[in-house]
Amino acid sequence: MSTHWNDEATEILGKAFSGAAAALTAQGVPARHYVVPDCDGYAPVTGGAADVWCLEAEFGAALRNPGESVFAVFQAFDPAHPHLGFAFLGQRRVADGTPVSDHRLPRWRYRYDNLFCYTFMPAVNDLLAPLDPTGKGSSQVVGVHHGSITAPDYLSVPRKVATLRNDARRQGQHAVIWADFKAPFSEAAVRLVRRSIQGSWPMHLIPRAAQASHVRVPTRLPDGTIGYFEDFSASLDEGIILARDYLAGRKAA
Repeated sequence: MSTHWNDEATEILGKAFSGAAAALTAQGVPARHYVVPDCDGYAPVTGGAADVWCLEAEFGAALRNPGESVFAVFQAFDPAHPHLGFAFLGQRRVADGTPVSDHRLPRWRYRYDNLFCYTFMPAVNDLLAPLDPTGKGSSQVVGVHHGSITAPDYLSVPRKVATLRNDARRQGQHAVIWADFKAPFSEAAVRLVRRSIQGSWPMHLIPRAAQASHVRVPTRLPDGTIGYFEDFSASLDEGIILARDYLAGRKAA
């Protein structure tokens, strides 16, 4: 089964992704956008293949892994819920662009954590809002937190969590949803912040599950072929299903 974006959505996505890539590049974060046609990477949760719209921003060299680089990913993958997005910080080999599928990576340099929280996420949080079928300008991003942060970053976790939460709420999302979460030290700080600021607006931190996910996140290699990130757990599926419930009105914020 294959699902397709309609002409209006395709036009909106093209403008939104090209605009975001240009804006990030202008801020000193080299970015590109492209489409992976008829991709079945998300089919385990969407029920069919679809064109996947991709935005990638290059952060720089990977910590302790020579020859590899770290980059941020944002994708729109579900024509049935066009205002649903996926965000992720990944790692790949510089020589051939091959994605490194390892939930223990990347190691988040302090600068990369700042770029992701204060530059990349604000640029993508409301990128899909114009596609809201209700016309209310809402959207939902599901994030995956792989890897670990460096020691200097621990003290900044509470402020960054609060900023991510406030930005997402202001930019029309229903909740904060982070899946595949397994970072013991930062997780404790995140959960403390969640308890202190939760109020009536939800934050979902879905821990990494023992069962593997069948979702594969595509990325285009320099030779034009497609590689995939695959080391996700079933908590990613849970996060996407939860996000779809919010967008379909089956779950109230």
